[in-house]
Parts: sequence; structure tokens; C-alpha cells
Amino acid sequence: MAERRVVAPAGLGEPIGPFVRGIAAGGLVAISGTSALSHLSGPANERKLVPDFEAQARQTFANLETALEAAGLGWRHAVQMTVILTRREDRAAFEAIRAEALGDTPVAGTPLASTVAVARLLRAEMLIEVDLWAVQPGGGAVVGRAGTGGGAVIEKWRVTGLAGGAGPFAGGVRAGRLVVFSATGADSHLAGPAESRELPPSFEAQARQSFANLEAALAAAGLGWRDAIKMTVVLKSRENYAQLNSIRAELFADEPIASTTFIAELPRAEALIEVDLWALAPDDGAPDDAAPGAG
Repeated sequence: MAERRVVAPAGLGEPIGPFVRGIAAGGLVAISGTSALSHLSGPANERKLVPDFEAQARQTFANLETALEAAGLGWRHAVQMTVILTRREDRAAFEAIRAEALGDTPVAGTPLASTVAVARLLRAEMLIEVDLWAVQPGGGAVVGRAGTGGGAVIEKWRVTGLAGGAGPFAGGVRAGRLVVFSATGADSHLAGPAESRELPPSFEAQARQSFANLEAALAAAGLGWRDAIKMTVVLKSRENYAQLNSIRAELFADEPIASTTFIAELPRAEALIEVDLWALAPDDGAPDDAAPGAG
């Protein structure tokens, strides 16, 4: 198992599910989805949320800064953020607030960013959520050895036991010790055109099969849940969040990981859940049963 440490900021409230605020492993720090609620405690639906976007965005960045500080880091160590908005028209205000929050961080040191607009977040009043990746100074290169061209060695493989992706992408990519798995659903173990793969009708069945498929993907890389550090969960309906947490509590009872969850339409109308996953391998060795170049 790769070395890992839970990031538990004293200035933030408890997570609203069976996950942790952050995971530090192999020189990399993953911060779970963070909002204007994250510094508060108590049941999620009882935490007071200011309805104003600017106030929510500023509090979200303050909470992220608290999480970074708990890991001994600052904004200069952040390398990537994913911003989830529920209203496209808030994009300009967000960019202004982000520039202010990052302050004196050199432009070259500001984190990369992806911004998406979704149907809703876990509470109808939530207007923004942000997750974050950062690197620890002197923590070691998770990307691994350099290739002859000076870039990282990247291996791609189609994981054993799962079907090919429903598009031109790999089931998993490994770069040194870092292993990233594509979004996985309850049909990822099936073959044939995506539209013809049969999906179980219930959320519980789809969720359990999705996690079983991710477990197979991890095993194909010579890993297990103990090596996972961060997941992103896309749900079609907010009403399934409690059941998702119940299932995750079974899987991660001993070692919860960082997580971000949001509500959105999925590529198939019948699909109710999709999950992508990041893991850290304990060494730089390639998986024994990988099929490099497949995918």
C-alpha cells in the first residue's frame, strides 16, 4: 500500500459522507469537493448557506485555503482545480474572485482549472463547489521516471475483465506511480455498443456494479481500494446520495478517501451513477497483466 495521510483541517467541519477532507500520498495532495458549507458542522441540510454567489465563492476559497494550510501548503502548491457551477452566468464573477483569492501567486504558479456547469449540487441553494490537487515540495515525483524525450513515462491499458470504453479513451492511464481510471458505470464490464448494454434498473444495483467494476480495474493494475486516494461521483438524482454514502461506508469503513459528488445528466438516460478514480501505486513497476497501448 502506498503511504498516505488523511488531511483533517481543524478549521473545517466534518464531511457530510464517508469520505475525508483530503489525502496526502506520494507527494500529491487531493482535496475533496469544498463549498461554502465546508467550515460548518452538523447535518448538511441544517448548515446555513448564504444565497449570494459572491459570498459562497469567497467562503469556498477560504475553506480551500484552510485545507491547504492543514497539509502544510499554500496556493502556490496547487496544480489543478475543478470548479462546479450551477449557473453559467456566474463564471465572470468567479474568475474575478479566484484572481483575488490567489493574490500574489505568480501566473506561472496558478493552478490549472476545469469549469463545468451542472444541473445542481447536493443542496439546491449551493451555487459553487471546488476540488483541488496540490503537490508537496520535496515530496517526490509521483509522475515517475523521465522518458528519452524528457516527459513522463505513460502507460495505457484496457483493464482486464472490463469492456472497452464507449469512446476513444483508455480504461486507465498510469504515469509513474499515479494511476487514473476513466469514468466507470454499471455497464463497464459489458461488451458491445454502449446503447445496447443492459443496465440494472435500481440505483443500488448500478452503484454496487460500478464499484465492483472499479475494483476490477484496480486489481488489473495490481492495486486495491487501499491505494485509492480520490473519486469523483456523478449522480443523476440527488435523492440517491444517502444510498451512495451507505454503500461507500461499506467499502471505505477503514480508509475513506477524498471525494467530490455532483448531480448531472449522464450519457445514457438509464444511467444513474458514474465514478472516476485516482490511485497511487506503491512503486514504479508496471502492472503485470497490463496491455500497454490498448484502450
